[in-house]
Amino acid sequence: MSLSKIWKLALASLCALSLAACAGSRQGGDEAYEEGGEYSEESEGGSAKAQKVDEDELKKTQEAAVKATEENHELRRQIFEAKTQLGISTQTQTEEPAAEEAADVQ
Repeated sequence: MSLSKIWKLALASLCALSLAACAGSRQGGDEAYEEGGEYSEESEGGSAKAQKVDEDELKKTQEAAVKATEENHELRRQIFEAKTQLGISTQTQTEEPAAEEAADVQ
């Protein structure tokens, strides 16, 4: 076996061992959740006290997220319409080279 192959094998072995060590260093990841569905940041290394999630607060947050998503969709639609009226390309920069290549092929 050549020296370069031995070096690559040793490097691969070290990488595998380090990944295994990292994966095993955090045993019991579910211990962060205490009885009663409470989550303690203290178990994550922080000093915050345990917080219980309120269902009403969760519902309000979810509704706010849905509303923000709808507003984002509406704004994107308005931007698309404005670009179309002004004659500005509506393709993103990553899509443009592919479209140019397709035009060149034809």
